[in-house]
Amino acid sequence: MLTTTTRTLLYAMKEDSMDSNMPHYPTTDFLQILSAQKSDDVLNVFTDHPEIDLVFIDLDMDGNNTSDTIRKLKSLRHKIPVILLSSYVTFFSMRLAYDLGCEEILQTPLNESIFKNIIHKYL
Repeated sequence: MLTTTTRTLLYAMKEDSMDSNMPHYPTTDFLQILSAQKSDDVLNVFTDHPEIDLVFIDLDMDGNNTSDTIRKLKSLRHKIPVILLSSYVTFFSMRLAYDLGCEEILQTPLNESIFKNIIHKYL
């Protein structure tokens, strides 16, 4: 019998941008999507849900510095794939993503097909 594992991703973006920037992904038994709107919430959700397999995080989060949040995520689980989101991808943001150990940086709003491709690539 074939068994499947539910995979979990955390999508972190400030509240006023969440609805307009999060692509639709069909609900399945194999993917759970958690969300957070502030940097502090990101860490709380991440530590409360050790099953998280992938993190999307906006560069412009409310609360603490996003760079500090990513460093903390990576210190808790250094192999967790982190995708940095930014409305403006610049040399600075690309360098920051690299320095923080992010796997990718993507411009928001995310195209639905890119979102699906990233999910399939890392999950």
